[in-house]
Amino acid sequence: MNTTTETELAPQPQRANDYIATLGLKYEARFVPQSYSRNAEDKTPTLNWKIKISNERGSIDCDYSQGCGLIPGYQQRLGNNYAYSKRVIETCETGVNRLLGFDFEKTVHTKGYGNVQPPEMADVLHSLVLDASALGLSFDMWCEEFGYDQDSRKAHAIYSDCVDYGHDLRQMLDLEKLQEALQDY
Repeated sequence: MNTTTETELAPQPQRANDYIATLGLKYEARFVPQSYSRNAEDKTPTLNWKIKISNERGSIDCDYSQGCGLIPGYQQRLGNNYAYSKRVIETCETGVNRLLGFDFEKTVHTKGYGNVQPPEMADVLHSLVLDASALGLSFDMWCEEFGYDQDSRKAHAIYSDCVDYGHDLRQMLDLEKLQEALQDY
């Protein structure tokens, strides 16, 4: 007798999204200009978001960042082009995709712009599940595992955030089932 369900046969990330859909979570993502984000001092442009995930049992508020390579239309080969680099930075500052419809060889704009799409909830939950792995580790073990300096206050603050995210996830849902659903995501 075959007890395998359609969801179990589905490829990742569909399996993860199918499971997440059953959790009754509310998801909000608000774009944050890079100059106002936790990455404001970084030279590499990033897309930055304030995320809130909630249900009747609790909520998580967190920052979430994505590399500029996730901007639709991004082409790494044009990274040294001044006009292109400027538009990547503008996109990360405004949330409006300044790369779409721009012919960088001719330096002409050919189409309209569009807002950058927020990250998928599954991507954010996957990141939070990875952060939650700090729950089973002491600070020293966590530093060793993830390459942080044990004498760093910044590292300790990151560790504390990860532990808090783990506690919040456990309060909201079955963390082990979520980890299983996001395995190999």
